[in-house]
Amino acid sequence: AEELYAVRARLEGLVASAAADLVTPDDAERLHALIERNAALAGLPDGAMEAGHQIHLELERIADHSWASRTLAQVETQLARYRRLSNASASRRSAALTEHRAIVAAVAAGDATTAGRLAEEHVLAARAVTLSQLTSLPG
Repeated sequence: AEELYAVRARLEGLVASAAADLVTPDDAERLHALIERNAALAGLPDGAMEAGHQIHLELERIADHSWASRTLAQVETQLARYRRLSNASASRRSAALTEHRAIVAAVAAGDATTAGRLAEEHVLAARAVTLSQLTSLPG
């Protein structure tokens, strides 16, 4: 899990950075609407997980980086088994929403450096929670 999250962090950073370079006003509006959906569903583990995933997919669409998207899809397939661990925590869901808001703000502002850094930090924060959950599982 640790290596998968490290790879995902770099790829999400690349995607967010590219999205910031290419974002249009319409794209920013869609991202802000997805943030509001994420906020509305933050209290529900499955809802928050799906809403957050939609934000990541929209960033991929905006970035239009086919290699990053294909590689992320492969990584995501492997990480799917761990995602519920980090989303089970209400505090992590709240933190993820705050992180999503900051990433979207940086992308909408066209700040590629900040967007990339924040996206990487977001994934690494999820990794920390997941690894903590994995070590506390019985067996």
